[in-house]
Amino acid sequence: MASTAAFRGASCPCSAHLENVTQKRGNLSGAGAPTSLVQPFTSTTARSGHVVQRVRQTSAETPFNERRALHRQVFCGQRLKQVSCIQSERTACRQIVTAQNTRGEHKAGRELAHLTNVARPVKGASGAPRTSVVASALKEKEETARKDSLEPDDDTFWRLSEPWDIPWTGKTTAFTMTAWLIGFVLTGIAVPLGAVKLGYAPGDDADSKALFVLAYELAQTAIGLTIIWAFTKPFQPLGDELFKFDLRRPLARKDGWALYALGGFLLAFGAVQAAASATGVGQDPDAPRDAGDALMQLLPIIGASPLGTASLIVVTGVCAPLLEETVFRGFFLPSLTKWLPTWAAILISAFGFAAAHVTPGELPQLTALGVVLGITYTQTRNLACPMLIHSLWNSGVIIVLTVLKVNGVDIKEFV
Repeated sequence: MASTAAFRGASCPCSAHLENVTQKRGNLSGAGAPTSLVQPFTSTTARSGHVVQRVRQTSAETPFNERRALHRQVFCGQRLKQVSCIQSERTACRQIVTAQNTRGEHKAGRELAHLTNVARPVKGASGAPRTSVVASALKEKEETARKDSLEPDDDTFWRLSEPWDIPWTGKTTAFTMTAWLIGFVLTGIAVPLGAVKLGYAPGDDADSKALFVLAYELAQTAIGLTIIWAFTKPFQPLGDELFKFDLRRPLARKDGWALYALGGFLLAFGAVQAAASATGVGQDPDAPRDAGDALMQLLPIIGASPLGTASLIVVTGVCAPLLEETVFRGFFLPSLTKWLPTWAAILISAFGFAAAHVTPGELPQLTALGVVLGITYTQTRNLACPMLIHSLWNSGVIIVLTVLKVNGVDIKEFV
């Protein structure tokens, strides 16, 4: 009886813990914790408080087993509330820290925007939006970039004496050019034999001949580029100036690819005519042309049909410039500058370019053209420049002859 009275008169530890939990719940709510973290305590606290109230209302007449069951319920509820409270407090702390970090990031973003003068457009007195500080700065930056694109990047304007930084040795250069030459010869033999073997030999009509020429040139281009890629792959990544093809800054004074392509195309006319006059090649109009000349072989196809003309333009304006400029200007010329002066590398690569066409009668003119292509590439360090000159030179001849033939002119007189 005394123990029961003492139990009834003393403050229950479970009740004190419930009051502590309630106080913590209030502190969390005041600290800015989310309501969802506090609400789960409500039902649990209410049930536990009901059990504690029943324990306090027990008397001596209450059976011992019932009192013990009530005590166990209070103890179990106390432990559950402690675990739930700890977990909820941790979750609340994490979310409070996250919220504080988020507010700090927003504040830092506003301060950064203020420091960089990033402001929204504001309305003027007339209601029209005024130009913001950012818009003015961007406009000024674009104008400066446009002006800088026309000016040299540094004090060295002419680059005709600057060599390339070549990572491979002379052995790699020799093996690569030899492999390309072997592939060039074998492709010239294998493609016609393969076409005959498969029953696709070109007939007498212009369309079949044009398609055969297109297939042959595509095979040459694919094999040649694959050989160059295979021999230079161990040295990748390559320098910025090796095999560079960049269409940006076309009109820059120092290395504008379009600017130097236009000048090089005009210079090529004079250089080819000067070479022909100096060697006497092509000066006799009655002299017969070599039947093996590439242009003589294409005469039956030129202007014969739209398909034939389109095929020839792809061959002369795309495939040939892509392959030949990659081999002779992109690889051979820079490789020679590792041991020779740049001007000597330009001459040797130009002579190799002319010899690869296997037309001895046009060797001086093609060498002169190769020199112009080498000079423009050395200055720009961009394959887009010599490729454009080469494409205009080849396809321009095809287009002019096609127009003449369509108008009833005998184009053999101009060849």
